[in-house]
Amino acid sequence: MNIARLEFFTRVLGTFVKSLEQVCGSRISKGDLARAVAAHNEQRQAARGLYELRKRDKPAISGVEIMKLLTAVKALPVGESLSLIRQVVSEAEKRKGRVRPRPTRIMVVGDQIDDTSLVEIIENTGALVVMDDISVGSKLFFADVEETEDPIDGIAKYYLKKVPLPTFLRGGEVDYRTGLELRFGYLRRFITEFKVDGVVLLVYRYCDPYGLEVPALVGYIESAGTPVLHLEDDYSASSPARLKTRIEAFLEILDERRK
Repeated sequence: MNIARLEFFTRVLGTFVKSLEQVCGSRISKGDLARAVAAHNEQRQAARGLYELRKRDKPAISGVEIMKLLTAVKALPVGESLSLIRQVVSEAEKRKGRVRPRPTRIMVVGDQIDDTSLVEIIENTGALVVMDDISVGSKLFFADVEETEDPIDGIAKYYLKKVPLPTFLRGGEVDYRTGLELRFGYLRRFITEFKVDGVVLLVYRYCDPYGLEVPALVGYIESAGTPVLHLEDDYSASSPARLKTRIEAFLEILDERRK
């Protein structure tokens, strides 16, 4: 990691903490930050347990349920969200699975996809969203913040190094193929571990960082033998509904491919 970039971002976070202290009217100590880091890491670990339920051939929880839960989690204090995740995991583990064995398994990839319509369209066909790579989902749950002496250092390293966002482009100092592995290798692992049959990639119009990643991202996933449906639309609640026909056609192709 570029040291200058890390030092700059650490200073930015320090400035943010000071401004937050002024708004709150109280001091935020290193101990406060360390406790917050530990609490959010515990939340991330619980969320990863939730994702484990989706690896089964007959998953015990649907993609729509996961989407609703993770959207709620982002709006709750960490203690309440941790309790909610654990409750859902406990209840889901008691299920035998409510879908037919081995449905077409889909991974949804994109950024701020926080509306259930896209997942509902997919799952209404009988397919199942078993994994995601979105900013309200796995991007923020599949790595922990390192518990460093100064918590701000660990937080800075987490966002610069561990959260897979195109705004933090990696691989600039290596050859192209190595750069692809650095940027997208985790997706191949997800596809294998969750037995993904196809990927639905939704990029919001005018989101340049994600838009510029599309050719390399689609090429990387397809080179591993997994079909990709690339969709581009506006960020609105009605957006997925306008894409319904293309999504259904893609899922039909996947069904035929599996026969």
